[in-house]
Amino acid sequence: MNDSMAKVFEARTTIEAMIPSPWNRDAFIAALSRYRGRPIELRGVRSSDNSELYGDLQSSPCGVWCDCTDRDIILYDLGMTERHLIQVLCHEAAHMVLGHSSDQEPDEDWLRLLLSDVPPDALRSALGRNLVSNEQESEAELLADLVMTKVSHFRDSASMRSLWGSA
Repeated sequence: MNDSMAKVFEARTTIEAMIPSPWNRDAFIAALSRYRGRPIELRGVRSSDNSELYGDLQSSPCGVWCDCTDRDIILYDLGMTERHLIQVLCHEAAHMVLGHSSDQEPDEDWLRLLLSDVPPDALRSALGRNLVSNEQESEAELLADLVMTKVSHFRDSASMRSLWGSA
């Protein structure tokens, strides 16, 4: 097992300990906030309203973690399904637990439009698909996929009950 995979499997235990059963988004964010030692704000945005920043919707990020000096902000697209939102939350939590960061500065126009209440010098980094390395994205996506198996809301679906042998 390479170092990247070892990091992911170690972080899996940390995130899984934060997942409430049954699944509850607010309880998960509260646990992640305690882990981070700071508030976490979820902020829904419509990527269709920001096409000048993202271009076509296929290239728009599904979620972005903004690491500010006093809080974390997770931006997500308001048009996504609940299951997709949970995947995004797990993905952004994975970036946090894995200690990922970006060495690229976020676009000033993007910051002004989506985070008008955050002073530019208070944003330490914004991790979106286009701002981090492929290795970091792969780690976060793998960890989110692994963690999603613990979200009981989806384990209770008919297809998952069949997979786990209880249907």
